Formats: sequence, structure tokens, C-alpha cells
Amino acid sequence: MEYASSALAKKTTSNLLWYARNQFLAGLQFDLRFLDRPEPDKLVPPLGPRVAKLKTAFDYILGKCVLAYKENPKEATQRTDLGVEHVFSQYSFPVPNVISRRLDVLLGGKNSKNANIFNLIKYTNYVITVLDWWINDSDSPAYAVDAEQIYRKDNGGKPIFSIPTRGDQNEVFAQSIKRAAAAKAGAAGAASQQK
Repeated sequence: MEYASSALAKKTTSNLLWYARNQFLAGLQFDLRFLDRPEPDKLVPPLGPRVAKLKTAFDYILGKCVLAYKENPKEATQRTDLGVEHVFSQYSFPVPNVISRRLDVLLGGKNSKNANIFNLIKYTNYVITVLDWWINDSDSPAYAVDAEQIYRKDNGGKPIFSIPTRGDQNEVFAQSIKRAAAAKAGAAGAASQQK
């Protein structure tokens, strides 16, 4: 008897699918393989509601900051009641790391006027918004895949339980920045030629 069709495999697959549904993708649909339904984890709350709560909080803070800046830009830079103190001041990372250096590059350098706490909040909110859509919207790509495929397979259908570690993340990041800069320069050149 092959493991995939054994009772243990069916129970394990069923438990994994229920765990994924209870903890990560509340709208996940799958066929019952085993009659036992495990209890949801009571120690760790599901990810969907936590992400939705984060999105609500970031939307609120970002909305207050934008409104304050529109009303009085000079005063907004001094306000401390926007949910984050000195939100329009420059950010500072006490210990530089890969993420802080990439943020510096993306926001125009450490001395750029874009290198402020407001932009960190704004871009964090963008990431949270996408994550909220991915997890909590049943029309997202997370729900478009076959839930029964709980692991990667090679061309022969055998499970792949690991992937090679990449070590070229910095090169990939640098190439994407160069492509974005080239596209921006190309768009600016085309716009100036049209004038």
C-alpha cells in the first residue's frame, strides 16, 4: 500500500488542511478526507483577523497624518497626537541592517526628504493592505490554487521537501533598482520629447 492512500496520510493531510484553514486562510475550501476535525489553536489567534486589525490601525494613523498635513503642513511636522510622534521627521535605525539599507535606497538616501517616518508607515500600510487582501479576500490568488496540493512536486509527481537557498538577494535587489531607474528615465525622456 502506498503511503499517499493510507489512513495515516489521509489524517495528516486533513489535519494540515484544517490547520491552514483555521490559522491562515479562513475561506480555504477542500474535500473532507478524514472525519475528525481538529480543534482550532487557542494559543495563537488566526492570522486573518490580526492582519485586518493591523490594516485598520495603519489606515487610521495614515489618514490622521495625511489630513493633518493637508490642513497645515508646518504644524503637522510638530504634532505628537497623530498616533506616532514626529511622524514627518527623518527615520533612524540605531543598528543598520539589510532592510534599513534597502529602505535608504528606495527612499532616495538617508538625507532625502522622503526618508521619514511617514513614508515608513505608508509603505508598511501598503504591504499590510496586500497581505489583508491575500488572506481575507476569497477572490485572491491564495484561494485559486488547489488546496489538496499541500507540497511541491517535481515533474514526476514526487514531493519536494526543500528548495536551494539563494544567496543573491542583494544582486536581485540592485538589478531591480537599476531597471526601475532606467524605466523612470525612459518615461521622463519620452514625456520631454512629447512637449
